[in-house]
Amino acid sequence: MMDSPPIAALPFLGAGLACSGRIVEDIFDSVSRIDFVEVIVEHYLDAHPARTAELLRLSARYPIVCHGVDMSVGTAEPLDEIALRRKAQVVVESKALWFSDHLCFTKAHGIDIGQLTPLPFSDESIEIVTNNVRAIKACIPVPFLLENIAYYFTIPGSTMSEAEFIRRVVESADCGLLLDLTNLYTNAINHGYDPFAFLRSIPLERVVEIHVAGGSWMESVLIDSHSAEVPAPVWDLLGFVVRRSAVKGVVLERDENIPSLEELSRELEIARRVMASRNDAPVPDHARSVGSADAGASD
Repeated sequence: MMDSPPIAALPFLGAGLACSGRIVEDIFDSVSRIDFVEVIVEHYLDAHPARTAELLRLSARYPIVCHGVDMSVGTAEPLDEIALRRKAQVVVESKALWFSDHLCFTKAHGIDIGQLTPLPFSDESIEIVTNNVRAIKACIPVPFLLENIAYYFTIPGSTMSEAEFIRRVVESADCGLLLDLTNLYTNAINHGYDPFAFLRSIPLERVVEIHVAGGSWMESVLIDSHSAEVPAPVWDLLGFVVRRSAVKGVVLERDENIPSLEELSRELEIARRVMASRNDAPVPDHARSVGSADAGASD
């Protein structure tokens, strides 16, 4: 396949929404409120014609980015080439501007373990992830991003910090970052570290997309449940990042307790205001083309 464009050449998209099946119809009628849409690529693999039509309708209305949940880039086995080609087809059909998945493993010896599981922060893991990312980049003709995950235990065998691990992975694999600030905040609370020190230790120049969401508490543990409004500390982290990195888009995630699109739009507007705190804050090209009043407010 053709080489994907460099990260620096990607367009600024603005404030986007992760597409949940429960609000997809509302999304079609909300071009003035949503700058772009993130879709889960696995939802459209070998899909029913109605689902494929839904994806094509979305890509006709919005810029699209594709997100994966089961690539398992940290598994010490070659990637499933058939599955990879099927995902590449969805990326191409949706005209996605980039594709992302998680820095973790979800499979071992052909068994799906059903969760995003952290990797040992080690040289061996870096080599495994690098090889798998190279295979992804060879098949999918758009830039590839790795997302930091929330984790509730650490895998034995780590020889470096998580921040150093992330830096070395993306530099070795030469890919972008999908920086999930809620995952970072969750880990900082649960594992007792400074999220701002973490951000100073990773290559923010590689951040293309940011995820924000709200979590919930289970006794003394903060859970990344995507079930509540984005908390103030996460917005503070976003402000820190956008003033130090040419972020291309911020995606609001909400998978539980989904409110009205009006309420979600309020959070999208907060994201726009935070992004506008950059001295060189651009306006999304999509917003210009549809005359979005909301997006225009971030100029």
